[in-house]
Amino acid sequence: MSLCLVTGGGSGIGLATAQQLAQKHDVIICGRNTDKLNHALKIIQKDSTKKIYSYVADVSQETDVKALFERIRTIEQPLVACVNNAGALFKTPFLSMQASILKQTIAANLTSTFLCSQQACQLMKAEKIKGCIVNISSLAGIRGLQKFPGMSAYVAAKFAVCGLTEAMAAEVQDANIHINCVAPGAVDTEMLAQAKIQCDQTMRPEEVADVIVQFCDPHSLGRSTGTIFEMYQ
Repeated sequence: MSLCLVTGGGSGIGLATAQQLAQKHDVIICGRNTDKLNHALKIIQKDSTKKIYSYVADVSQETDVKALFERIRTIEQPLVACVNNAGALFKTPFLSMQASILKQTIAANLTSTFLCSQQACQLMKAEKIKGCIVNISSLAGIRGLQKFPGMSAYVAAKFAVCGLTEAMAAEVQDANIHINCVAPGAVDTEMLAQAKIQCDQTMRPEEVADVIVQFCDPHSLGRSTGTIFEMYQ
């Protein structure tokens, strides 16, 4: 038996990823919205015979992350994969953006990734687990690609997720923990719709989930580490 964690698992990419992982593993999904988590739980359980757990947590907060991993330890199954999907996008013009928006964006996208990755690595190393961590960035965080107005905070946060991935991977490789990053373009999610980003084409969450799940498998793409995998429409 094995366990996978998916943050931001109540909808979109997180839900699609949890659904696919639940075909082989027990899964714990977490997020801030109880109603979304309950709805996601029912969707995942329809097609899976595995145990599915949900946990309300704001993974940008250290106390919440520590409590989440204490819950994971009580499940007493090896945590083989952690998918850091939690994030937020606030479309705000750079010239009028308040510093609080930047802080919120960094917290939701970068701090959450750092906190969960640190806890996951500590757990995997202590239990000598060959684990996989997958961080979710964006093509917005890739150098040289087109950027859009109102997304400066998001772009900065997603660039940082890519850099953090490469740095963390170098530190834990000797512990047999592989850390990679998936950077998709525009994905048809509630977050994208709420931000009112105009895109000619979007990917389906399931398409991104397909790749994430492969990076959660040490016998597939998860054999690599420090990879930034760019996904285009």
